[in-house]
Amino acid sequence: MTDKKTSAAQLKALRNWEKRNKDKAKYYNYKSRVKTFVNQLATDEDLNWIIELAEERQKELREEKTCQKYQQSQHQTNSQAPTTT
Repeated sequence: MTDKKTSAAQLKALRNWEKRNKDKAKYYNYKSRVKTFVNQLATDEDLNWIIELAEERQKELREEKTCQKYQQSQHQTNSQAPTTT
């Protein structure tokens, strides 16, 4: 029989944290799955596909960031314009 290394109290604390931080827990879980897949199972073809996906996502994020910067600069320009009453 194998002994469990994590105490019941620690497991309970982990479950409570996961309940309170669902988005973070989901993020960490997905990140771990990707790392395991890449390091243990992925073929060269899989890695090329993942790289393509990552590059597309990076492009999307950069475009979103550029769009947000533009919107912020427009907001600042509009709020600095003199108002006539």
